[in-house]
Amino acid sequence: MEDINDQPEGHLDQSIDGLSSSIKKRLSLVDGIEKDQQQQSLPLRKRQLSNVSVCSLLDIETDHEVIESLELLLNSVVKIFCNSIPCRFHSPWQVRSQVANFSSGFIIKDRWILSTAHAVSNRSTIRIRKHGDTTKYPGRVLHIAHECDLVILTVDNDQFWNNVEPLTLSDKIPRLQESVTVFGYPVGGDNLSVTKGVVSRVCMSNYSHSLEYLLNIQIDAAINSGNSGGPAIQGKQVVGMSFESISDAQSIGYIIPVLVIKHVLNDIELHGIYTAFPTVVFGCQTMENLSYRKYLKLNDDQHGVLVTSVEPACVFTKVLKKEDVITAIDDKPIADDGTIYFRRGERLSFVHLLKLKFVGETATFRIIRQGQEITLTSSLDKTPALVPWHSHDKCPEYLIYAGIVFTVLTRFFLYEWSKDVWDEKAPKHLVSLACNGALQELTQQIVIINQILADDVNYGIDSDVKYAVLKIVNGVEINNIKHLAELIDEISNKKDDAFIRFEMETNEIIVIECKEAKQSEERILTQNSIAHARGENLR
Repeated sequence: MEDINDQPEGHLDQSIDGLSSSIKKRLSLVDGIEKDQQQQSLPLRKRQLSNVSVCSLLDIETDHEVIESLELLLNSVVKIFCNSIPCRFHSPWQVRSQVANFSSGFIIKDRWILSTAHAVSNRSTIRIRKHGDTTKYPGRVLHIAHECDLVILTVDNDQFWNNVEPLTLSDKIPRLQESVTVFGYPVGGDNLSVTKGVVSRVCMSNYSHSLEYLLNIQIDAAINSGNSGGPAIQGKQVVGMSFESISDAQSIGYIIPVLVIKHVLNDIELHGIYTAFPTVVFGCQTMENLSYRKYLKLNDDQHGVLVTSVEPACVFTKVLKKEDVITAIDDKPIADDGTIYFRRGERLSFVHLLKLKFVGETATFRIIRQGQEITLTSSLDKTPALVPWHSHDKCPEYLIYAGIVFTVLTRFFLYEWSKDVWDEKAPKHLVSLACNGALQELTQQIVIINQILADDVNYGIDSDVKYAVLKIVNGVEINNIKHLAELIDEISNKKDDAFIRFEMETNEIIVIECKEAKQSEERILTQNSIAHARGENLR
């Protein structure tokens, strides 16, 4: 399971194995338990873990028809086994050791299986096992939505789909203190586990897998590693999917609400592919301070948020300006604290209104500009960050020239210093770009010198250029790493006695003779056991 703070193993779940002997006997169709005598051989501690049946967790009666229905429900919850091969961003031509992990999932319509994206990132193999089955069937990814930590899998073997009933998705978000039942395969055992809790909070937050700001639901049911991807159910319908917890807090787990899940499913149905969530790339601040309101000449009945910046490359530059006050989006009024009405007693960030839409749709902004109220419409798009928030399922881009390793600055590169405190340990100028940099063009990347592989061709180059940002090559400003590769090829192919001059953002320069660089390439690659001088996308 994806943890906000790398959660440890925690609470004991109320598992099928932990049911009392009398309940187990009544649920023999569900568990495959044939004899009551098998219970009595279980250790007393394990039999006393729970005296609450799965049926009582779901608030339903235990008659014969309900037990058969429950069996189908449990058969729709699967365990997913994945082997993944993470990338190494400081040495971008290498990968890390293979990692084996497991997670949960559940079956929905069209032979689709929903689970969490973080459980299958950088996958090499996927196997899926049904509840009560011994066979692990090969699975494959159909669609993956890293922004909301969701993946859609399937199994091609027809035998897998025998005796399974797709779960249905609810149309509602559970209210505070309503009960939900969470199914999954957490650490501590191999069998299906069932826990029950109540909804503690419904709010917007950054998903730890992608940093995307989306709606989530906090519950107090025990959610541990391995629970990720399991359904959260009310009655017989899915209201969410387990995906996160907090390691240093008790009885706090998070589920992806069905509203977010359906957004992905509808996106795929409408567009044939997952197009992601629209990005909100303008800065804003609340208007609770009275001096702000007086300065901007707002009336007592005018409320909203103040625009402080608009990223140059995004579509909002066509409609929003600095010091605009956004009072409503699609006629939904925004309060001075930046929230909108969600439902009785609950408010959410205005960003929720934009996240409900699809890329390519439009939103209507009611704004106050220099005292005048105007209404403008803008299309919505997925504008990338200058320093990408995540690089899941992507190999790092790199280029080696004369032993100088150029790569693209990403958050995953900065995580090599520390996943938790990268902003404290990574070079400060790179952290500043990641936190405050603004995208000027859609194709723009930050190209940096990752390291220098020592060789005669680069002897004497100042070590201060390590982690420096490359700005200019032979008088041409660099836009991205592909542009850098094209320039190097163009200059090198003109004549053998050419030189390439690399100029850094801090004004240091490196000059390399093209002839020497060509002669050194094979030698440097061999010495460092590197197969290719360029990443796959640059070859």
